[in-house]
Amino acid sequence: MSDIPAALSHEPKGQSLSAIYTKLNNDIERAPFDKAVWDRVLTQAKSEEGTPQAAVGLFGNIPLNELSSMAGRLRDAESLEKQFGLLSESTSTGELWYDLTLGHSNESVLAWASKYPLRNRLWNKGLDLGSGYGNSSRVIKAHVRELVGLDTSILLQTVARKRPELTDTSMPVGDATALPFADASFDLVTSNGLTRYILGQKHNQALVDEIFRVLTPGGSYLEAFPMPVFIEKMNQRDGENGKSVLANLMESFITKQADSADGKPTSYTEQVSMFTKKGFSFQRLSGKDGPVVVIEFRKPGI
Repeated sequence: MSDIPAALSHEPKGQSLSAIYTKLNNDIERAPFDKAVWDRVLTQAKSEEGTPQAAVGLFGNIPLNELSSMAGRLRDAESLEKQFGLLSESTSTGELWYDLTLGHSNESVLAWASKYPLRNRLWNKGLDLGSGYGNSSRVIKAHVRELVGLDTSILLQTVARKRPELTDTSMPVGDATALPFADASFDLVTSNGLTRYILGQKHNQALVDEIFRVLTPGGSYLEAFPMPVFIEKMNQRDGENGKSVLANLMESFITKQADSADGKPTSYTEQVSMFTKKGFSFQRLSGKDGPVVVIEFRKPGI
């Protein structure tokens, strides 16, 4: 017997696939943990099994039962650490689940950042905060003579250290709000979406204070904030087929897990205000057409 609810076994007649995917992605954004949303997404993906539509996109080669199984495990995981542990597993095609989901989004951002805000620039020693699986560190490494990648997760750092490009990079475990480094240790500090996971005014202020402390006079802190237009483009990617929509639901289980913790992430404007009050000057490095807002906060020189 099929486990697809009878009431959800057919999408409304007359709707294009594009319209169906758009509605499902809107439902995911609104209420990713709603069982009815889960049922609708899974029903749509199952309705496409065996069709050419199901074979396109990033997830075309991943069997639906494998994809839905991982989605269910991410939904039921009790913490971000457990979720990241699941994403460090390999798919049946040999890729890390992280690289197919969150990593794919980050790679698009980082490729753009390397081409524009970071191009033709070289720093002496850099610190990549919230380095995670090492995706951002691989990009930053080309722009510094020495790089340190810091993350709170032992699991993520273990995976990152196995990346061929990072085997000679220091990847310690530590807290971005209490950095284990001496004053004025780095002339560059970076983060890619870290403030999504630094929740509450107290912790965000500690982050600002610590970045100020470890930067050399005149040093720079580069932070990336996703642009709405980029999020829209990523949602278009998630409209390739039902599997892609299911993968979008998987990502929402992770990002909404972060939002459900105590406190809230700081917004772009709040973050800029906190850094300027500390004494940083700032400039926006990215244009309106990029996937992210990249802000360079500069510590006053001597």
